[in-house]
Amino acid sequence: MRSARIAGAAATLLLSLSCGQSRKEGEAQRTSPPVQRESPVRITQLYATKVRITHGEKTMLCYGVENAKSVRFAPVVADVWPAMARCVEVAPAQTTTYTFTAEDASGHSASQSIRIEVGAPGPKIVDVTVNKLSVSAGELVTICYEARNANHADISPGEFKRPPDPNRGCFSDRPRTTTTYRVKVTGAGGQADTQKVTVTVH
Repeated sequence: MRSARIAGAAATLLLSLSCGQSRKEGEAQRTSPPVQRESPVRITQLYATKVRITHGEKTMLCYGVENAKSVRFAPVVADVWPAMARCVEVAPAQTTTYTFTAEDASGHSASQSIRIEVGAPGPKIVDVTVNKLSVSAGELVTICYEARNANHADISPGEFKRPPDPNRGCFSDRPRTTTTYRVKVTGAGGQADTQKVTVTVH
């Protein structure tokens, strides 16, 4: 009878220890932190301040990334690194497609592209001169101009002294009242530049 009681007590002790161990394992499982998975690399933005420029003009390429270890442009653009928001200056000599790639520490990558169109240089008036800024009524005045990248020139009022070269020319007038003369040149792409000069009649 005594042996039976001892055996029963031992069984109860083993069951208690087993239950206690199970509870501890369960608590450990419940309290262990969840597995953190690394978020994939992501390009959050990619744009240009101007997507159409003229030859010699500059624009800004702007980008933003998340979870990136490195970033790059092709063709190569200097001074780029992972950032939530960053812009870099470019001045392509011709129409160019820039491909932006971001890569994380595991080698996963994401890419996007943007195209910058480069057109012919815009026209520019570099000089306008007049022989006299103050004249008597009916006195002859001559206005001359010099421009760059112009395909067409227009003046008003007045008359060209000879068929004009779009990039340089002279015209004359005999103003009766104070007059503002306008020189306008237009480029191949339709861009225009204008300058004005006023002659006072006394």
